[in-house]
Amino acid sequence: FKATPDVVLAVSPGKADVAFLALESVREIFRTTPTLAILVPEAYRSPMGAAFRPDDTTLRPAYNAFVRGLRESGVYEAMQQRWFKEGARDLPPLPPRGQGPVLRLGITASKGLPWTGVRNGAFTGFEVELAERFASSLGRPLELVDLDVSGQIAALASGRIEAIACLLVMTEERRKRVAFSDELIAFVACVVTRQDRSAGAAPAAAATPAPEAGLPLGQRIRANLIDEGRYRLIVEGLFVT
Repeated sequence: FKATPDVVLAVSPGKADVAFLALESVREIFRTTPTLAILVPEAYRSPMGAAFRPDDTTLRPAYNAFVRGLRESGVYEAMQQRWFKEGARDLPPLPPRGQGPVLRLGITASKGLPWTGVRNGAFTGFEVELAERFASSLGRPLELVDLDVSGQIAALASGRIEAIACLLVMTEERRKRVAFSDELIAFVACVVTRQDRSAGAAPAAAATPAPEAGLPLGQRIRANLIDEGRYRLIVEGLFVT
């Protein structure tokens, strides 16, 4: 699914059994969808950051210096408190924009609050405030370009945007195509399901070995490939190859 609300709409009626969602997004979702529950509080954790073109020697260092300044001044901690813990929905008063060349940054409104959302026809959220403050620190007016996450890197490579302000998980595949900023926040993915499906489930259940783990090799192969029908995946893969 391209948008977080679509994921929620799939899990709520049972079209999907579970969903992997950012912990910060789940806090916002639970405000409006109390029928969901967290099955696994932390499935995995990964650093997140803004992204720049690999050959960028100006904007990326400026961004890292800007974020360090926010942290030292306490503004960054206040932003996290406001958006991720207090559930803010509107931008606070921000520094004025400059008069220099327009700074075009990519965001993804479909991520939803607290990251980026739309209220009263305007972008709002943690990433939007961060982008606004960055543009102001450069003395430049800001243009936010709303793109799907899947289109952000292509837009960056083509020059449509100067940087990706939609914070991305720093995967090895993405590192081959973009230069990330210093880590801004840790992405924590939790597993969400309907409350009526979560009864009796514990977070540790995700790490429990499969029942066949202690069986001899031959029986484990049969259990995985034959009994669970995974041989079909191999047959389909051979056909595609």
